[in-house]
Amino acid sequence: MLSADFGAYSWKAWVSVIYLAVLPSAFAYTVWYRVIKVVPVSYVALSLFVQPILGTMIGYTFLDETIGIETVAGALLVCASLAWWQARSLRSQSGVQAATPPYPQT
Repeated sequence: MLSADFGAYSWKAWVSVIYLAVLPSAFAYTVWYRVIKVVPVSYVALSLFVQPILGTMIGYTFLDETIGIETVAGALLVCASLAWWQARSLRSQSGVQAATPPYPQT
């Protein structure tokens, strides 16, 4: 079990933790559900795989984090998987519904 003296943290630290737990989550869920009203979930879910890559690049750029060979290999694997999925989706749609976009137009 974790043991910590939570009373040692200032009120600013607690406000920061609550802010980071509530506001970004509410924003992210709001955006997520608005987007899946327009775009199929299978397309939107692919963006979840890109988030660790963007997080790594932001950490490298702003926090001077190091990027190891494992991170590069993982990013390449994610990118290759996304490219494969897109190519597969385009091939399956080209013969069936060439004139129909993959999501409803508004």
